[in-house]
Amino acid sequence: MPSGPIEQSRQLHNNPDYSLPSAYASETGIKGRMRLPFALKKTCKNFNVNNFLDYGCGKNGLIDLLNKYDDFKAIKFAGYDPAVKQFSDKPKHSFDIVTCIDVLEHISRYEIQKTLTEIDELTNGFFFFAIDLIPAKKTLSDERNAHIMLAPADWWCQQISSQFSFTRFFQAGRFESGEKFPIHLFGWATNSGENQSIANSFFDSIEIFSKDWILDAKKYTVIRAV
Repeated sequence: MPSGPIEQSRQLHNNPDYSLPSAYASETGIKGRMRLPFALKKTCKNFNVNNFLDYGCGKNGLIDLLNKYDDFKAIKFAGYDPAVKQFSDKPKHSFDIVTCIDVLEHISRYEIQKTLTEIDELTNGFFFFAIDLIPAKKTLSDERNAHIMLAPADWWCQQISSQFSFTRFFQAGRFESGEKFPIHLFGWATNSGENQSIANSFFDSIEIFSKDWILDAKKYTVIRAV
């Protein structure tokens, strides 16, 4: 019988080559191409951000990067990941911004709603997410794909919308022929209409989201964004 998703994730994180913290500082992958420090910096010019949580932080790469910026000295950053001992203590308060990047696809179908409810409880402002829609390159110890919850973008939109009243979604990916093939779903969600402005400010500051992602038809990787 396969072990639970947290134990499976813990085994993946024990691999020194998995979920490298440097991914957020490199622009060769999706995490780096989003340039999240730049988005947060632009958002802070017009909105007050007191605290920030990365949910499913892995080895804490995003938080470590954000903590290096003098612009964010007034913001209290935190990382939470039940599969990583160092960050397994669940926060006891809610946050202005909660990010969840390439995490939800690692959670079983039967725990998705529970996880979204927990994220909602930790979100005082808005929740920003990135969900991988295609199989991972790595497998679990029981030989299942590391992305155990593969589902189309529409399914994810329905799940998130059932928990949050206000949402915005962006599906990225098409071939040069023009055929759509979403490889990632991005967006924000909140249960307060007052938080839509700050959520849009953060989202619209991520330049790559305003571009069309052209994919390699064989590797399903981004060739260019135009």
